[in-house]
Amino acid sequence: MQKLWIFSAALSLAMLGSGHAMAQANLKEVCKADYSKFCSGVTPGGGRIIACLKSHEKELQAACAAGLKERDANKAGAQGR
Repeated sequence: MQKLWIFSAALSLAMLGSGHAMAQANLKEVCKADYSKFCSGVTPGGGRIIACLKSHEKELQAACAAGLKERDANKAGAQGR
């Protein structure tokens, strides 16, 4: 349970740049099972959880993979402003 809390906190920090609180909550929810399956042993911080999920991109559930792509698109759009 503590690892899921740490995952949620780390994913929230990773999403801060997007400014989309709803997208944050949605990404945490849709990636929860994939996090547990592939990345539960990853130490949070420095974008390691996002990197881990991306390293399993072809194995992720469709909603999680789409959420990560949307996150990247939002981040790229915010940097272009």
